[in-house]
Amino acid sequence: MVVLDSLPAGPLRVGLGAVTLVFVATAQQVVPLPGIEGAKDRCFVESPAAMAGVGGVSGLLFGGTNVGVQLIAYLRSCDLSHGLFVGVVAMVFLGLNAVRVGIAGALGMYPGLTLVGVSLAATVPAVAGVTFGQRIRGRVGEATRRAVVLGLLTVIGVRLVLGGLGIA
Repeated sequence: MVVLDSLPAGPLRVGLGAVTLVFVATAQQVVPLPGIEGAKDRCFVESPAAMAGVGGVSGLLFGGTNVGVQLIAYLRSCDLSHGLFVGVVAMVFLGLNAVRVGIAGALGMYPGLTLVGVSLAATVPAVAGVTFGQRIRGRVGEATRRAVVLGLLTVIGVRLVLGGLGIA
């Protein structure tokens, strides 16, 4: 996972923060956004060329930064059940991180095996979080989950924008 402070200040941080905040704005259900449905109809046409472009840009962004807001937005548009959505997201993030660690280790990009082990051990909190989420999912309502997730994403987006502008 990318630690927010490890991203360089500048346009990348501002862009990632802006994408995150736009996602939050379109995903929230409290304040209606005028014109959002029309924009979706005009801007998000699922033609092969458009999907290839979105996929290519999203892949480069996700691969280079490990920030997968666009992946989450796409999966949300697939109308998956909540359990399936969470499972797919967890599998993608854990799988990609495991592949990255494996490739980086094989290419000698780690200074030693200790760092490879630490990188692999860093997946433990992610697996623990998914397990914890599965256990409490039935006890926490969808509105509360949505508010917490969008709240956290808002904090991350604001922090990225401010950090990219050199303010925080």
